[in-house]
Order: sequence, then C-alpha cells, then structure tokens
Amino acid sequence: AKLRRYDEGGSIAVGIAGSTERDYRSQAASFEVSRNEADGNRTWVAGVAAAADRIDSVNGVATGERRRTLEFQFGVTQVWNADVVVTSSVSWAHGNGYYSDPYKPLDTRPRSRDVVAWLTRVVRNLPGSGAVARLAYRYQHDSFGASGHTVEAEFVQPLAGEWTLSPRLRYYTQHAADFYRDPVFPQGYHPGSYYTADTRLSAFGAFTPGLAIEKRLAGGWSVDARIEFYRQ
Repeated sequence: AKLRRYDEGGSIAVGIAGSTERDYRSQAASFEVSRNEADGNRTWVAGVAAAADRIDSVNGVATGERRRTLEFQFGVTQVWNADVVVTSSVSWAHGNGYYSDPYKPLDTRPRSRDVVAWLTRVVRNLPGSGAVARLAYRYQHDSFGASGHTVEAEFVQPLAGEWTLSPRLRYYTQHAADFYRDPVFPQGYHPGSYYTADTRLSAFGAFTPGLAIEKRLAGGWSVDARIEFYRQ
C-alpha cells in the first residue's frame, strides 16, 4: 500500500508492504520525496526503504533467522527537448542477516550484502510518425561478487483504426558470485568457506524478444495481447 500527496512543487509518498509464507515473513516501509524545478523540465527524486525478514525453514536448518535491509535511492528525470525525456537513478542497499538457502545442502553465504544499481531510461518521440522509442540500461553489482547488465528496447508504433504495435527486446547477462561452484556437487566445497551451487548466482545470460498489440476501444477501454520468447 502506498499513499502519495501532491503539491505544486512535487510529491511525498509513504508505503508499507507485507508478505507471509509458510517459512518466510517480510515487512517493509518506504518514504519518497520528488521535487520539480520551476521550469517543469527536471524532477529530482530521493527515497529510503527498510525491510525486516524472518526465516523459519520447514526442514529445521534455519529457525528464527532474521535479515534487515536498508536501501537509499536518488534519481532525476530531465526533459531534454520537445521529443526526448531521460531518467537516471542510482540505489544502494545494505543488508545484514541470513542469506543462505536452507534447502540447498552446504549452502553458506556471507551474513551481509551490499548492492549498488544504476538505471537509465531514454524515451524519444519520433515526429511525423507518432511512434515512440524506449531504451533502458541497468547495471547491478553486489558484494557477493555478482554483477549484471540489462538492456531493454521497445518501439511503439500507432497504426490505423486505433491499433498499436510494439516490438520489444530484452537482454540480460550476469557474472557469477565469487563463491558459486559449478556441478558436480559438491565440487569446490571446503569446510568453513562460503559456498553455493544455486544457479541463480551462476554466470548466465537471457534473451527475450517479444511483440505486443493493442486496440483502443470506445469509452476509454483497451485490449492488448503479448507474445514473448525467452531463452536462458
């Protein structure tokens, strides 16, 4: 849930979140401030969020384990000219507590984690055609040694009869965490050292082309369909 209040200079928002599973509970809160410059061409955004998690695995490996996370974000949106808008933001998160996977044998990870992420988006209107091009790049690095790059591109083309066609493409690549070891299990394991065979922390890439089509209807309604192909 989030409540946002607007004024002439920008907005203030507060939010809360909760999640409950059989073996995991999480509570979070956030606060965000955005301010517009006098000419309306630039908006600054700053935010902070905190989360508290409790882990109680059903196999008894992790009972009453906790994790605390604090995250800060700062960003700016700039109207570059009549046809281009650029948004860029950077975030930093620090967490302490239980990060291991209790359902994976011998999985042992550091009890603290720092994550830095940088995101930039460019939206360009193409005069004459009514089309819009969107391009985004995201970089993330954490203290586990894993880093990732994401590139997304989308082209939105209006067609006759209130139809819109939007081809899109997403590419992701990731370097493995310092303590990730490939199969055969437990290859590379040394007692007392950090170790994981979790493939989510391995080196991998993903390629996702897609196509969306939308039809605007009377009364403000619309209907859309999307097809995507995902290869990892």
